Amino acid sequence: MIKSAKTLVIFLIISSSLFACSYPLKIKNTQEFVVTPKFSPTETRLNIGVSSFTGTPDEQFFYNIVLEKLSTKPFVGKMEAPYKFRNSNDSDEKFKPDFAISIEPHVDYNGSGWNYLITFPGFLIFTHAWNGFAYEADITTKINIINVKTNETRSFDIKTVYNFRHCDFGRGFWASSGWFLPGLGATSLIAGFFMIQYDDDATDEFQTHVKDNYGNYVVEKISDAI
Repeated sequence: MIKSAKTLVIFLIISSSLFACSYPLKIKNTQEFVVTPKFSPTETRLNIGVSSFTGTPDEQFFYNIVLEKLSTKPFVGKMEAPYKFRNSNDSDEKFKPDFAISIEPHVDYNGSGWNYLITFPGFLIFTHAWNGFAYEADITTKINIINVKTNETRSFDIKTVYNFRHCDFGRGFWASSGWFLPGLGATSLIAGFFMIQYDDDATDEFQTHVKDNYGNYVVEKISDAI
């Protein structure tokens, strides 16, 4: 009878550990980059040429989002991307933009030292399952705008640093392994060192969650500069 009770307890611990292995991605500070769309800065619809960008796949994602959001702005007439800047007097040029823009996002993903404590001793209360692991996406978007008619140039950086929480099943399993693997929590203690680093598996879900917030914010900054 006692043996059966112990087996049941162990089973319940393992089951609860497995069910508490993940935490859906949540971005904690999107409100910092919420913008109210402004009226069109000009009654004339402007043609925009955007130069190509050859960054990493992650950076290309953010470039594409800005293009998508920019193309929907009321003041944009025609937009060509990729566009190769030419002299404004080039009579052979079929597409004549009013502004030539380059957009260069650069992103760094970072983990956190707090993730060690979330894993150990945090595994005792399944901290990873109700808090998630702490990550940061540091995105610097370099913008260069050329007024084609006047050759006036304006360059600036747009900084967006997102703090988010996430835990997938794999990390959750090892974080909670101190409950059901031998060693009295030793596996969670060791796993904590690995949890400090950023988890690449969080990137796709982060991009899905952040694209509208990031895209709208960057495009509003570009609109203000035109």
